Amino acid sequence: MEINRKKFDAGRSNWVHGEHEGYTYEAKVFKAPSQFGIPTPRFQDGGNVSKLCVRDQFGQEVYAFDRGQDLATDEGLEAALQIVAALEAVFVGTMDEAAAQWVRDVATEFGFKRGNVAPEDCAADPWDYCRFTVCRVTYEVHDYRLSIVGQE
Repeated sequence: MEINRKKFDAGRSNWVHGEHEGYTYEAKVFKAPSQFGIPTPRFQDGGNVSKLCVRDQFGQEVYAFDRGQDLATDEGLEAALQIVAALEAVFVGTMDEAAAQWVRDVATEFGFKRGNVAPEDCAADPWDYCRFTVCRVTYEVHDYRLSIVGQE
């Protein structure tokens, strides 16, 4: 899959575009998930892609999402899901040990004991978004605000 990040990397916008298996796409991508993003298995309440337009080899729009699904043909939906998964992997990524330590640092700022914090996920800046579990309760931090998102 091709991802052209020129505009995104220049800091002028969050737009990327590219090609995937004969489809072209344009997407507005963020480094953290949002309620306005396309839901994924990893981020069921909304992912990091808030706008997506997919076109077939003839330039015909086969999928459109702009903070909500506007158009989805069968072939377009399958292509869109693959594109969103790839963009999520690139822009949200997976958490390494340094990021896990950073999530623990954020959790301690909210009064949790470092040894009790089990980091689960985070964006490039965990103060923008991170998720962790303490004593079987799952917490998320969004824009410096803490909330409970699940309990066992």
